[in-house]
Amino acid sequence: MWTASGVLRSNGREKRRNRRNASICWHGLRIDLSWTLERQWNDCLAKLVQAESEYARATKADGALEPSSEAMGRIAALASDFPRVWKDPRTSARERKRMLRLLVEDVTLARDEELIHVHIRWKGGATTSLEVPRPRFMLQTCSRSRGSDRRDTSLGDRTDG
Repeated sequence: MWTASGVLRSNGREKRRNRRNASICWHGLRIDLSWTLERQWNDCLAKLVQAESEYARATKADGALEPSSEAMGRIAALASDFPRVWKDPRTSARERKRMLRLLVEDVTLARDEELIHVHIRWKGGATTSLEVPRPRFMLQTCSRSRGSDRRDTSLGDRTDG
């Protein structure tokens, strides 16, 4: 025969049993999940190690190549021909810009009242600094070169008559 207290006790026991089973199940899922994540992590680490070793092999192979004496001679001839190629009227502005991009890393300009300071950083790491006078505005150039800052009053004295 079922009594109220017996039902409550058995209900409590079932709750505890169900809670324990759920905990065991949840714990099992967490373990499965952690194993899956760990396996994925190890796969990624293995791929990383493989990529690093391939990169090291490639850079080692690239570093081992040194230009031959023939290639060095051709490079020197090209460097001595550079001014001639630059000044050649058949060389377009676009080609000159490409040539500069091969040689120049970056250019920094700074100006003050009278000068523009130009700092050029070349691809090889060398730097060049120049100081160029600031260009004058056209109005300043014209007015000073023609002497028009003096007032010409000789025309005002004439009378037609």
